[in-house]
Amino acid sequence: MKKISLYICLSCIKLQLFLFNQNVFSQDIEGDSENVNTLTKSSNTGNTPFVVLPIDYFSNLSGGIKNEDSYMLNASLGLGIDLELLAGLKGSSVYLSGLGIKGVPFLENTGAIQGISNISGLNQWKLYEAWIEQNLFDNNFSILFGLYDLNTEFDVRESSGIFINPSFGIGFDFAQSGLNGPSVFPHTSLALRMKARLSDSFEIIGAVFDGVPGSVDNEHSFQVRLNEEEGALIATELIYCSQNDQTKLSIGGWYYTSNFETILDESRENGNFEIYFNAEKLIYAEESNSLQGLYCFGRIGLAHSNFNPSDYSLLGGINCKGLIHGRDKDILGLAFTSIHLSNKFKELQNLNSNFETIFELTYSIQLNEWLSLQPDFQYILKPVLAPESDDAFVAGVRTVISF
Repeated sequence: MKKISLYICLSCIKLQLFLFNQNVFSQDIEGDSENVNTLTKSSNTGNTPFVVLPIDYFSNLSGGIKNEDSYMLNASLGLGIDLELLAGLKGSSVYLSGLGIKGVPFLENTGAIQGISNISGLNQWKLYEAWIEQNLFDNNFSILFGLYDLNTEFDVRESSGIFINPSFGIGFDFAQSGLNGPSVFPHTSLALRMKARLSDSFEIIGAVFDGVPGSVDNEHSFQVRLNEEEGALIATELIYCSQNDQTKLSIGGWYYTSNFETILDESRENGNFEIYFNAEKLIYAEESNSLQGLYCFGRIGLAHSNFNPSDYSLLGGINCKGLIHGRDKDILGLAFTSIHLSNKFKELQNLNSNFETIFELTYSIQLNEWLSLQPDFQYILKPVLAPESDDAFVAGVRTVISF
């Protein structure tokens, strides 16, 4: 159950970069800073430091484990350095960031194995990312080395970044993997990542990670251990983007080289892997502003049932930007995420339900360039970690201060 409870600490998206680029397929939206999501690496290296302070406050109104309130605060500090501007090293850049977490995990209230907030984690301050990247061949190929959050480029759907539940970032089946999760919030690991642009529409990324980010024995410890016992996580993803019809598709997968204990008999076996599919599309754009409109997204992930609590998961949803006249940067989102519990996990935990499903309704209000408020509602059907309780309903608000 240790690995399961750790999932609440796994973020949907790289938390240092609170910019929601609603034109997810190519165009650069200067100054459009709204919510938790990713930036391209090139946008992180402008020699400009940043600080982001997201604060979540949620109340479990019914069902779950207990009807109480909880809060969570993150502090993210980062600096991207363009070495070409600074030292004349063409195509080179460095990125450094730190992360602070304070609060009480919402898992203790709802019992949702998927979590409630993508900034939830154990209280700590730590170095989060530290990498160097070299772009080559007219920026058609790049190589990166260092502490690296895989969810900045792997398993990313920009149109689901508005949502607060962790599963709308990195998929649950990916986040549940490994002894201490993959290299995502709040634990990153040493990685070697390569990315190549194959054509105007296709690119491929691949990476090798230290198999155990941080320390399993001490959650507050910073540790890099490269050995055969911990093994490596190998991940790859093929991405298709069409600027003409604003469509993005991707297929990816991961594999651990080390042996893992099976769920039922704890025997050690090899073969912990997964494959996942992502899709997102602009289905309606306003004539006066192509950056405003209606987006839809979906994902399916299939993981090995011998090692993982969930053997497959589904999610999907929509978001609408600029729905209200005069509120061009506000975003309304509605989505669901559902995980199927493997039969072996159900047998071990003596569970009767097959799925945990969460519906989320959220609305991000951009008050000014440095402040946003986001009311959020989540309904949890059959919370896995509270099998005897009623369905849970939580309401809360996210406040983001960025400068």
